[in-house]
Amino acid sequence: MNEIIIGTWNVSECVSTQWDVRTGITVDPSEEAILACLSEIVRLINETGVDVLCLQEFPITQNGSDRIAAYIREHTALCHYHGIDTYPSFLMKNGQIGICIFSKYPLTQCDYHPFVNPGITKLSRSGKLYWSFDKGLITAHITHRDQCFTLVTGHAVSFSPFDARAEDYPESFREIENRAKALVGKNEPVVIIGDFNTENLFSILPTLGDYVSDRLPGATTIPGLMEGEVFDGGRKLDYCLVTPDVTVTKTEKIPNFSDHFLCLCHCRLSEEVSDVL
Repeated sequence: MNEIIIGTWNVSECVSTQWDVRTGITVDPSEEAILACLSEIVRLINETGVDVLCLQEFPITQNGSDRIAAYIREHTALCHYHGIDTYPSFLMKNGQIGICIFSKYPLTQCDYHPFVNPGITKLSRSGKLYWSFDKGLITAHITHRDQCFTLVTGHAVSFSPFDARAEDYPESFREIENRAKALVGKNEPVVIIGDFNTENLFSILPTLGDYVSDRLPGATTIPGLMEGEVFDGGRKLDYCLVTPDVTVTKTEKIPNFSDHFLCLCHCRLSEEVSDVL
């Protein structure tokens, strides 16, 4: 029975700034600012010893180059990488933003499963039009020592900047449930981890709890300003959903430059299925 540390972190496009759809913002960060965020990412990867790290709002490319991902691979033990760009950056010039996985172990059978985009828009006070980004899931097969597991990670649409409720758009989250249903029962542990942008994932997806349970308790965003609103205790937006053959022995939530904690789950993979649901 082996333990592996799996993390999720919304890195806010590697730009250390607060921004708000209501007022609009134009940020073209300097090379020094980007490097500062990258240095923080590298430092936390190396200090925590995370084995697999899933990132959201990550600059997959800038000016057509994947140099930001390459920097992380070169300065950490997470040498295996798979990323999908889903929308153009609003903060970084010529940047394509998306979801990705960095891993100490090879990633195989990587597939992308898009969410239904609700197609909602908002005009900021500055007159700039914003729209709901394309989001989705990556599934990947990982072999950890002598055991294998399936990792699912992703990023869901954030509805609050558009004055909308996630509960009114259940189809935008349905693929999470679809993946869980498709993977359970294949005699392999499954971990679904990411930023799903709602505190009510299990009520939006009523049968999700039949397949997986959440092992990341409490608020997962840093108290303060987020999307134009001030909150005190943080919000539950990040999840680590596991099948019964995965035991989470410890969780950590680490503040950083982003508006999300770096969330870590120490997972023990077992060939014996226990009743944890």
